[in-house]
Amino acid sequence: MPHLRPTARCRFSAFPSGATGRGSLAQSQPVEEALQVTQAAPNLGGLSVVLQELLRVPLHLAIYCALDDAARSQKPITSLQGLYGRLFDDFLVRRNRLPEGMASTRVKNYLTSLAVAMHTGQTLTLPKFNYREQDVEVFEYLCSRGVLVTTGASNQHVALFHQSFFEYLFARQFAFSGQPLADFVLSSGQGLFQRSLIQQVLVYLRGVGSPEYLQALQQLLGSPACRFHIRLLLAQQVASQQEPTAEELTIVQELILSDETLRVAFLEAIRARPWLTWLVSPTIFQLLLPESIAPEDTAIGRALFWRLTNHAPDLALEQVDALPNNIHKTAWIAAVLPYAKAREHRLFVPLFEQLFTIEEVPQNQQFIFWRLLQKGGHLSTRMDGEQGVRAVG
Repeated sequence: MPHLRPTARCRFSAFPSGATGRGSLAQSQPVEEALQVTQAAPNLGGLSVVLQELLRVPLHLAIYCALDDAARSQKPITSLQGLYGRLFDDFLVRRNRLPEGMASTRVKNYLTSLAVAMHTGQTLTLPKFNYREQDVEVFEYLCSRGVLVTTGASNQHVALFHQSFFEYLFARQFAFSGQPLADFVLSSGQGLFQRSLIQQVLVYLRGVGSPEYLQALQQLLGSPACRFHIRLLLAQQVASQQEPTAEELTIVQELILSDETLRVAFLEAIRARPWLTWLVSPTIFQLLLPESIAPEDTAIGRALFWRLTNHAPDLALEQVDALPNNIHKTAWIAAVLPYAKAREHRLFVPLFEQLFTIEEVPQNQQFIFWRLLQKGGHLSTRMDGEQGVRAVG
């Protein structure tokens, strides 16, 4: 984007030419330098963690630095959708930024027509002649702002600066159209080209609090006419939410966890603590693991405990400790303890003791657990007696 090229020259080796691609993630120091050069912010410290992560992508940083102070000081930006919303409303169509005599509706309608044409043709480039002639002044204005770029042989085609902005524009116009998302998806052929568009529409609808978001999830996840790769996309999209709503929890319980083809993929996609806490609630845990079973015999159990072990090890230890005392429990303890980075947790040593009390542990596992206890500083206290000697054979 032309207004940001000085940013791209501030030793940003990760920035592509013109800062129009996502590129590699930038480190904190170059990001802070860009913020300071453009006077967007004195440092990263005053920005939310979510925004800091967003700005590590060079394209996102370039857009953020292009905004003026008023746009950046509004409601905190917490997503790419929110960043593109500021770009659209404050950088492109705000009246005091437009050329004299150009109405904001002309720019909005022009960008919407581009997005619709790209979707209809399932292409990211359009003939330059056709769309320049449609409105020469708006075309030149958007090119001057770096939003439109010419491409192809002899620059005979035009494209938006990034595919993700096309997806944002399409989602925006789709939400305003009032068409039910489920109707659109089921009548679209459900090809791979639709995946990112559907995802962006869902993000947009959820962001503006539209009831159509929940309706679409229910209708598509429950429809036998909805192809598996679309239902998988929906499950993963819901799993990505950092703060799931009560309605999303209900949809997951009724339409995802009850589906053997979706629930493992859903578990593998979640990261946020609220999801993990919900998964170990008695009702949901019983739904996933209704009976005592060995780890090798339950894919859903392995996926659940692997996610807990890596992202909420305290919950993993507590849930393993609550399992029935039988041979399957020792197998779960052996599967969780080596990877649970919670060696100071009150249950870490007691679970170790249970493992060695219930059955004979192979020597290779004995050494592994002895090393874990040693690293956790437990051998010098509770485990320096009989159990510690036994652990090393």
